[in-house]
Amino acid sequence: MVWFGLVTSAVVTIGMIFALQIRRTRRELILAGLFSALIAFLLFLIWDFDAPYSRGLAATTEPFLRLFPEVKS
Repeated sequence: MVWFGLVTSAVVTIGMIFALQIRRTRRELILAGLFSALIAFLLFLIWDFDAPYSRGLAATTEPFLRLFPEVKS
């Protein structure tokens, strides 16, 4: 549900940039591009923080369990 809301709001925001009839000067297009890049970057951060250890990094619980052996389940 969160992803649906984020993607939908990103599409609506980018759509509103063009629906409000930006005059499309160079400066405004650069700002719209930077804003779109910011939205994409924030979506990437949310995706990455959603499951930080599931992609590419092999993190184990061994160091934690060595420090706290009574936690073993």
